[in-house]
Amino acid sequence: MKDKLETGLCLAGLLAFLYVATYFALARHGVTLTLGGKWAACPLYIGLPDSAEVCFRSLHNWDRTFLRRGFWAGTIPPEQQLLAVEAVLIAAQAARKQQ
Repeated sequence: MKDKLETGLCLAGLLAFLYVATYFALARHGVTLTLGGKWAACPLYIGLPDSAEVCFRSLHNWDRTFLRRGFWAGTIPPEQQLLAVEAVLIAAQAARKQQ
């Protein structure tokens, strides 16, 4: 009985570790929104379909809130705000040309 309990705990720990490791290995910045000198990024999971967002949503919220706040959102330094606005305008013009 004790061996089965230890095996079950080790397996649960291994699965939890693999879940977290997979998240950190695959989570990258996806769509980045900028507004009023602040930015926020949505996750993009490299190599996984869009439905992977559902699997990692709770871990991502925990990561965004407690672990890596600066990785997922922040303020744009004043000297870079002009560059950010310029990049948004260039992207909008390129999107218009494609239509």
